[in-house]
Amino acid sequence: MARFRNSDAVKTAAIWLYLVAAATLVNSIILNRNGRFIDLLVGLSFTQFVDAMFQGVAIEPQGSHYWYVDALPALIIDALFLIVLIVLAAKVSYGSRAAAKVGFWAYSLDTFVFGLNFVISIWVRVNGTFHTSGTTIAWQGSTVIAHVVGVFIIFHALRTGTSKSQTIPP
Repeated sequence: MARFRNSDAVKTAAIWLYLVAAATLVNSIILNRNGRFIDLLVGLSFTQFVDAMFQGVAIEPQGSHYWYVDALPALIIDALFLIVLIVLAAKVSYGSRAAAKVGFWAYSLDTFVFGLNFVISIWVRVNGTFHTSGTTIAWQGSTVIAHVVGVFIIFHALRTGTSKSQTIPP
């Protein structure tokens, strides 16, 4: 099995994935507990969309007043994403090149989704279809930048970690 050499870039990538998991958890708990949306810059968009969908179910058309009907399914789905992130981070910290690749592509896809959402927000503001505040757009832009930084951190670990990779006997 091909493993990374133990480098600072690989450790940084693992820490980044742990940070993404923590931010995702905080985002989900705050939204499902208080009904307020908060966007920690590195959290996953996938869980935010799941949480928003279940929050919408609670509001439209009549909605439920019980957290276990509205929030529990969203939190279970969020937990699955968190488990995958934590497992990936742990495997990357132990030198798994495959886990780093999966983390890279998953976070790249998440970054693409945030970027697309950012472009749509700008387009909606320019065309005047809906009102999107400048603060919201600035925060979305900051989120995209933070995600791009994360993608480069993981990519850098892939590049530097593979330059002297070694094969571990079975």
